[in-house]
Amino acid sequence: MAVQLNVRPEHKILELGGGDNPNPGSTCNVDVRPGPRVNFTANFEEPLPIGSNEWDGVFSQFCLEHISWRRAPQFVAEILRVLKPGGKAVIVTANTEAQFTYIKNHPEGWDGK
Repeated sequence: MAVQLNVRPEHKILELGGGDNPNPGSTCNVDVRPGPRVNFTANFEEPLPIGSNEWDGVFSQFCLEHISWRRAPQFVAEILRVLKPGGKAVIVTANTEAQFTYIKNHPEGWDGK
Protein backbone atom coordinates (compact mmCIF):
# COMPACT_ATOMS: atom_id res chain seq x y z
CA MET A 1 0.00 0.00 0.00
CA ALA A 2 1.41 3.36 -0.99
CA VAL A 3 0.26 6.64 0.50
CA GLN A 4 1.10 9.79 -1.40
CA LEU A 5 1.53 12.86 0.77
CA ASN A 6 0.65 16.04 -1.12
CA VAL A 7 2.70 18.63 0.72
CA ARG A 8 4.20 22.00 -0.06
CA PRO A 9 7.99 22.26 -0.11
CA GLU A 10 7.95 24.56 2.94
CA HIS A 11 6.02 22.06 5.07
CA LYS A 12 7.86 20.02 7.67
CA ILE A 13 6.48 16.45 7.75
CA LEU A 14 7.48 14.09 10.57
CA GLU A 15 7.20 10.37 9.87
CA LEU A 16 6.94 7.99 12.81
CA GLY A 17 7.84 4.39 12.05
CA GLY A 18 9.07 4.78 8.48
CA GLY A 19 12.05 2.49 9.04
CA ASP A 20 14.23 1.94 5.98
CA ASN A 21 11.33 2.80 3.64
CA PRO A 22 10.12 6.28 4.61
CA ASN A 23 7.45 8.08 2.65
CA PRO A 24 9.03 10.38 0.03
CA GLY A 25 6.90 13.26 1.32
CA SER A 26 8.34 13.16 4.83
CA THR A 27 11.04 15.55 6.02
CA CYS A 28 12.22 13.57 9.06
CA ASN A 29 11.90 9.82 9.70
CA VAL A 30 11.90 8.59 13.30
CA ASP A 31 11.82 4.87 14.09
CA VAL A 32 12.39 2.54 17.02
CA ARG A 33 15.39 0.98 15.26
CA PRO A 34 18.31 2.75 13.62
CA GLY A 35 18.80 2.43 9.89
CA PRO A 36 20.36 4.17 6.93
CA ARG A 37 17.20 6.20 6.22
CA VAL A 38 16.24 6.84 9.88
CA ASN A 39 17.05 10.34 11.15
CA PHE A 40 16.89 9.33 14.82
CA THR A 41 15.36 6.70 17.07
CA ALA A 42 12.74 6.99 19.80
CA ASN A 43 10.71 4.71 22.03
CA PHE A 44 7.14 5.20 20.79
CA GLU A 45 5.75 4.06 24.15
CA GLU A 46 7.38 7.05 25.86
CA PRO A 47 7.10 10.83 25.28
CA LEU A 48 8.71 11.76 21.99
CA PRO A 49 12.02 13.66 22.23
CA ILE A 50 10.58 16.38 19.99
CA GLY A 51 9.47 19.90 20.83
CA SER A 52 5.82 20.92 20.81
CA ASN A 53 4.17 22.66 17.85
CA GLU A 54 7.10 21.96 15.48
CA TRP A 55 5.60 19.99 12.57
CA ASP A 56 3.12 20.89 9.84
CA GLY A 57 2.20 17.23 9.49
CA VAL A 58 2.80 13.84 11.06
CA PHE A 59 2.55 10.59 9.10
CA SER A 60 2.61 7.14 10.70
CA GLN A 61 1.93 3.97 8.72
CA PHE A 62 1.72 0.46 10.18
CA CYS A 63 3.23 1.59 13.48
CA LEU A 64 0.31 2.02 15.89
CA GLU A 65 -0.49 -1.71 15.95
CA HIS A 66 3.00 -2.41 17.35
CA ILE A 67 2.42 -0.21 20.39
CA SER A 68 0.83 -1.58 23.56
CA TRP A 69 -2.89 -0.77 23.59
CA ARG A 70 -2.27 0.81 26.99
CA ARG A 71 0.20 3.28 25.42
CA ALA A 72 -1.59 3.93 22.12
CA PRO A 73 -3.57 6.93 23.46
CA GLN A 74 -0.30 8.48 24.70
CA PHE A 75 1.27 7.95 21.26
CA VAL A 76 -1.64 9.74 19.57
CA ALA A 77 -1.47 12.54 22.18
CA GLU A 78 2.25 12.95 21.40
CA ILE A 79 1.44 13.28 17.70
CA LEU A 80 -1.04 16.05 18.51
CA ARG A 81 1.49 17.74 20.82
CA VAL A 82 4.24 17.99 18.19
CA LEU A 83 1.88 19.31 15.49
CA LYS A 84 1.70 23.03 14.82
CA PRO A 85 -1.75 24.56 15.32
CA GLY A 86 -3.77 23.58 12.25
CA GLY A 87 -1.33 20.77 11.41
CA LYS A 88 -2.53 17.46 9.97
CA ALA A 89 -1.91 13.91 11.12
CA VAL A 90 -2.34 10.74 9.05
CA ILE A 91 -2.25 7.41 10.89
CA VAL A 92 -2.57 4.22 8.85
CA THR A 93 -2.93 0.92 10.68
CA ALA A 94 -3.32 -2.68 9.57
CA ASN A 95 -6.70 -4.26 8.91
CA THR A 96 -6.08 -7.42 10.93
CA GLU A 97 -9.36 -9.06 9.92
CA ALA A 98 -8.50 -8.69 6.22
CA GLN A 99 -4.99 -10.01 6.85
CA PHE A 100 -6.29 -13.16 8.57
CA THR A 101 -8.87 -13.69 5.83
CA TYR A 102 -6.10 -13.48 3.22
CA ILE A 103 -3.95 -15.95 5.18
CA LYS A 104 -6.89 -18.36 5.52
CA ASN A 105 -7.65 -18.17 1.79
CA HIS A 106 -3.99 -18.40 0.67
CA PRO A 107 -2.34 -21.28 2.58
CA GLU A 108 0.64 -21.02 0.19
CA GLY A 109 1.46 -17.66 1.80
CA TRP A 110 1.96 -14.27 0.24
CA ASP A 111 5.38 -15.20 -1.14
CA GLY A 112 4.61 -18.78 -2.18
CA LYS A 113 6.15 -20.30 0.96
